[in-house]
Amino acid sequence: MCLYTFLIIFSSMSLREIATQSVHDLIDVYTKEPVGRKKKVEVLHDDFDRLPKDTRRLIEGVLKEVYSGDLEIIRKAFVEKLELFLRLVADALEEAECVDAELREKINTTREQIATVVNEVEISEEDMRWLRKIGFLPVDIFELTVNLDISGLIAELRENIDEYRLILGDEKYVVKILKMYQGLEKLKRLRSFFVNYSSDVIGFNGSHLSQIVRNAGWEEKLKYFEDERKLERLKGAGFNGFHLSQIVRNAGWEEKLRYFEDEEKLKRLKGAGFNGSHLSQIVVGAGWEEKLKYFEDEENLERLKGAGFNGYHLSQIVFGAGWEEKLKYFEDDEKLERLKGAGFNGYHLSQIVFGAGWEEKLKYFEDEKKLKRLKGAGFNGSHLSQIVVGAGWEEKLRVVLTESCLVLLTAGKISHNGLVKLLVRKDWKMRLCDLGVGL
Repeated sequence: MCLYTFLIIFSSMSLREIATQSVHDLIDVYTKEPVGRKKKVEVLHDDFDRLPKDTRRLIEGVLKEVYSGDLEIIRKAFVEKLELFLRLVADALEEAECVDAELREKINTTREQIATVVNEVEISEEDMRWLRKIGFLPVDIFELTVNLDISGLIAELRENIDEYRLILGDEKYVVKILKMYQGLEKLKRLRSFFVNYSSDVIGFNGSHLSQIVRNAGWEEKLKYFEDERKLERLKGAGFNGFHLSQIVRNAGWEEKLRYFEDEEKLKRLKGAGFNGSHLSQIVVGAGWEEKLKYFEDEENLERLKGAGFNGYHLSQIVFGAGWEEKLKYFEDDEKLERLKGAGFNGYHLSQIVFGAGWEEKLKYFEDEKKLKRLKGAGFNGSHLSQIVVGAGWEEKLRVVLTESCLVLLTAGKISHNGLVKLLVRKDWKMRLCDLGVGL
């Protein structure tokens, strides 16, 4: 739908008509209307690709909404946002050293015309320059003006930015938290948390804190970590700030922490070789209670440890869905012996079954003829476990056994380790073609 249809509605006043026509001209000259609601608006300017990725997304998103009419352009609030949007675009073009003076002049003129119609803007030039100086991107400023009282936000930041830098370490976490629901409230609460919690026991950085306050129950999480005795116990169990931020990120965090408050259970798990990193990985997502119950069974643990699995391997195996089937597979002594005889150890197997398609990968390696060919070509368990990570693994295993690829290996033009590193790249096909390997 044409932008002009919406803008002409408020063109009865001359100033509005001028501003409306200017916006219409910008859109008409520098964009191509999308075909269908799901298509992106095409920006017809060579310098567009030189802008930061987030800024490009902002521009494309706003243009798409304008074309679809979803932003109700006749509202005064949107007109103010449009003025800010154009100001941010002008700022981004300047940073990208855009040499198109005509485009920059058109944007600045149009922005001033809109500002004249509105008679006021939400954010002053001085405030915007200050926000940009402390690390806010154009897309950050635009999004925050949509969701927050920007004047109150700027006042809070100007007064306490040094303290927030001390607490979070980097302005990017200030922005990240502000974009959350209740973002400003969360940010203010972290000031008192930083004073109250025992950072000498366990230290939380900006990344950890942004994870802790991300979802529901964030107030209770902060209160929990303000208890020094609880922090001491968790530290003694081997947990650090990163582990704890992962444990409390999703639902059920209270039950998880209560579980780890049980000294007997923790002692048994630590004795089995699990550390804080392993345990925090195990309890991510659903089914964590069943996973821990499985590892509480000494018979299960002894069998897995005897097969060469340690705490890290097991935490990888049970990550995500299908963990019960994976463990059942490794309970089969005959299958395990065959895989171990083929050169796979606990680490290799944990990597093979990490993610989707693990059943097909193991079935492939159960084929003795295929394994014999791969081993005969000089590939070991480490090589193979890396090759099958991610999509396209079957094609990769086929390619490494092609004559042209084997000639490269035999001639020493590439090592097995070098080939594996190449195969995990996104452009692995192009790289192999450059080496003369036929696909």
